Amino acid sequence: MANTQTSMTHPSSSVEYILEILKNHGFRKTTQRVSLIEVLDRTKVSLSVKDVFAKLKKQKIKIDEASVYRIIEKLKELNIVHIYASGKIKLCHHLACEQKFHLSYECEQCGKVLEPHLDSKQENEIAKTLKLELTSIRQLHVGYVCSACAV
Repeated sequence: MANTQTSMTHPSSSVEYILEILKNHGFRKTTQRVSLIEVLDRTKVSLSVKDVFAKLKKQKIKIDEASVYRIIEKLKELNIVHIYASGKIKLCHHLACEQKFHLSYECEQCGKVLEPHLDSKQENEIAKTLKLELTSIRQLHVGYVCSACAV
């Protein structure tokens, strides 16, 4: 897997940071890529590729569904998005930090995703509890029902 940690300046937004990662891997800044990344950046829930495609179409962005799949696949290869067992995707909120793995909570009813920041002590404790080496954990995904949906 490609490493997203590079020597970059700290852009003012996650969209700019992601575009810089893509540029460093030889990808041009296109309206379609920028729009897709902005859609993912604005959402608090996980989205299917069809959801992303529908949002782009609603914004009158000229893109076909196959291109949406290709862009998301590239973002996945660069560890910019998480793809869950449900097939839905969410932009990673810890791109520029030192976390060794990512813990995500996804509400099984509304799709809201929480991605808490873990310090190295917390990472080690989770790994110890699971009896795993940190190098074997990339992403830990937990399904739950959020307080808004539990009512």
